[in-house]
Amino acid sequence: MVKIEPVSIELCGGTHVTRTGEIGPVLILSEESIQAGVRRINAVAGARAYEEIKQREMILSRLAYQLKCPMAQIPERIEKLQAQLKEKDKQIRELQERGGGVSLDGLLAKAVKVHLGDGEADLLVARIEARDSAEIETLVDKAKQKLPRAVILLGAAVEDKAVFVCSVAKDLTGQVRAGDLVKQVAAVVGGGGGGKPEFAKAGGKDVSKLDQALLAAEEILTKDS
Repeated sequence: MVKIEPVSIELCGGTHVTRTGEIGPVLILSEESIQAGVRRINAVAGARAYEEIKQREMILSRLAYQLKCPMAQIPERIEKLQAQLKEKDKQIRELQERGGGVSLDGLLAKAVKVHLGDGEADLLVARIEARDSAEIETLVDKAKQKLPRAVILLGAAVEDKAVFVCSVAKDLTGQVRAGDLVKQVAAVVGGGGGGKPEFAKAGGKDVSKLDQALLAAEEILTKDS
């Protein structure tokens, strides 16, 4: 019998010691509920406890190194990073809702009808404001949902470079291939790029010719319309 008053009296099938000093340090690993009113404590003792403490210290040292802070400041640094990530997620959602910071309705109003393939298609070629190519891609995707049979080419100045993203409806790729179109457009701004018939990206260093490149794309796409 193991009797710990006034906590419990129970049968024990464990290892007995003559004195508590033989146990050494005890480290609780976890505790859990196993039934109503009963909780289980998982722990290690003695040499195993020392090993666990050493392992945890190594993990804390690595975290402190990666976070570039003393061990005592790890919780504070993690809380700060979590807050920053939350704010970034919020900004991303806002940008996605705005369509990359550009009015989607205003952009769609710039689309024109042209004759491509077996019938009429929408042509949307425009310059937008964007912070990176991901924003341009987001807006292209949104425009594609509204204009299912279309050739869409958007360009923007991103970090002193001209960036283009193009989408072509699948049934129009016999007449226009996105990869070929962006190569021609990028050549105007002194760059290059490519991709698949339905989607492609390109860029170039000469931002001053971005508008000229988009105009060239319009001429290519409307010359036979």
